[in-house]
Amino acid sequence: MKLKPRFGMIISLAILGLGAAGCGLLLLLVMQPAPPRDRTQLPSFGKSRTSGTHSVAALGRLTPQGEIIEIGGLMGDRLHKLVAEQGIWFQQGAILGYLDSHDERKAERDAIATQLTEARSRLAAELTFLDAQIKEALVGVRQARELAPLDIAAQKAKTHLLETELATARADLERMQSLTTPGAISAQKLGQQLQLVSRYRQELEAAEAMLAKSAAAKLLNLQRAQAVLEAARAARKKAEATSGIDALVKNLALAEVRLQRTVLRAPRAGEILRIMSRPGERVDQKPILKMGDTRNMLAIAEVYETDIILVKLGQRARITSSALPDALTGTVEKIGRMIYKNDIHHIDPAASADARVIEVTIRLDPSELAGRMTNLQVDVVISE
Repeated sequence: MKLKPRFGMIISLAILGLGAAGCGLLLLLVMQPAPPRDRTQLPSFGKSRTSGTHSVAALGRLTPQGEIIEIGGLMGDRLHKLVAEQGIWFQQGAILGYLDSHDERKAERDAIATQLTEARSRLAAELTFLDAQIKEALVGVRQARELAPLDIAAQKAKTHLLETELATARADLERMQSLTTPGAISAQKLGQQLQLVSRYRQELEAAEAMLAKSAAAKLLNLQRAQAVLEAARAARKKAEATSGIDALVKNLALAEVRLQRTVLRAPRAGEILRIMSRPGERVDQKPILKMGDTRNMLAIAEVYETDIILVKLGQRARITSSALPDALTGTVEKIGRMIYKNDIHHIDPAASADARVIEVTIRLDPSELAGRMTNLQVDVVISE
């Protein structure tokens, strides 16, 4: 049975009308705004209430205690040798590698050390000679102070003896001259007595002159000996001042500092997390390696500024991630004092991407797994 053309057209129009109505309803549903999402339902930020207790949820990251350390080199230098290997633990001060300028700095240090040794040897020899001169000068001073008085005393005794002999000779001469009996004293004997008196008088005058000379020489000899001693001591001081040892000691210390700067050492105990440079590469463009104390791991949680009042020191925290087979636990150890924009963003596109947060440091309970997950993004729940 064939449908009439007019009836078929009506059916077609009806089908088209129903299709248009369905499309309009679908468009209306799509354009209708979604109901606002409650922040308390987000798994990683905000406050949640469970059985009448409060807990604070936040995003965080795992990091070694003291954060990750980047070790670099000197500007313009290259990496010569690397001792460190990824995953190896090094104690504080352990050598991790050497820069290209290490051998040059070592040669410079050794050259200055040799100069210092030679300067010290020369100074020691010169001071030995000058010390001998000082000892000799001290002997001269002692001689001038001790022997000169003895000479003077001996000269005084001689002078006194001559005075006595002269007085005796004069007395004998006067006695001879006082005899009035002719022929009692011969002229020859009288002449001899006169010569004896004259000789004693001359000897006394010479002794007195020698005594005056000895007294004057004592003072001059003492002054000369003291001057020699002062000159020897001044020469010793000059030798010490002009030896150049102090400057060489400072240059050696500076060379040692420069040498140590070419040696890469671990600033603290930690594990090598990543090696970023290889021997021959310039080290002024990027760090050579990164290391951290992975035996003491922390979780840094970024807590909303409105939730921080609920966080207290000593609170327990639970840390989870899809990368962790089991949850980690820890204790709130430090609460930051600055508010800033969050660095960690949630994978949920509806979560806030420009939050104001405060960092909360959580010390994790001992976990070998956490030490292998540095910088892992985690969900943190801090409970009362």
